Amino acid sequence: MAQLGNENPANDVGDGPNEMGDYLPEVSLGSGVVASQMECGMYHTCILEESSNQIKCWGENEYGKLGIGDEENRGNNVNEMGDYLPFLDLGTGSTIYDFNAGDSTSVFFPFLHDFFSQIFHSILVCYPQ
Repeated sequence: MAQLGNENPANDVGDGPNEMGDYLPEVSLGSGVVASQMECGMYHTCILEESSNQIKCWGENEYGKLGIGDEENRGNNVNEMGDYLPFLDLGTGSTIYDFNAGDSTSVFFPFLHDFFSQIFHSILVCYPQ
């Protein structure tokens, strides 16, 4: 499992003394990335980045529920978090207004702006698809 995102393959944090609270390392989301919202599924986590309004997800990726385009877990090995963790591609011009991480799925609600008709419309993006 990769739910911690601390790039620790053993993922055994919390079962011994001095591993929680102030001892628990921060999860690296990337240079300048500030989370404005976070959703936790059963074995994965997603954040909404404050200034760019983009999503990053890590953890167990069974059936591609992270939305990254593969089924590789993220956050349990080195070079998977921080700047190595990609933002999700939800389409050009989308603005996320809500999202949810469930047991085995991630659901995103982006607004797409059609500049020609000046109409906002919403679509539903789910992983796995």
